[in-house]
Amino acid sequence: MDAATHGNSNFLAINALYYEEGKDKAVVKTLDIIDTEGHHNCLYVKSQVKAILEKFGIREMQVLSICIDNAANMTCAVKNFSDDNETISTSENRDVDRTEAILPDEGTKGMDEIELNMDAAAQ
Repeated sequence: MDAATHGNSNFLAINALYYEEGKDKAVVKTLDIIDTEGHHNCLYVKSQVKAILEKFGIREMQVLSICIDNAANMTCAVKNFSDDNETISTSENRDVDRTEAILPDEGTKGMDEIELNMDAAAQ
């Protein structure tokens, strides 16, 4: 995910990277690009990410990592992403408590449905 400013417009873009079942390649799809109307603070970014994940039926436990630059608002949003304060990985914090708790197949359950939701939204 990344935020950008173009003129007087401010945007937040979120991509999903996943593997398609039966294929040996990664797929990257843009989930959403939203106009943040100038709001790039930590709590706003976090709330928008959660809303976009919900829009596509993606549960937090299916998110294995979040790739960001080192902007303070993005780092803060990722560090505070989980409601129950579980640790997730950022460029400054390499703890993996959250991902270690995931069973091997847990993160990929429902990926077909997520892909269908993303394809429908893209049309």
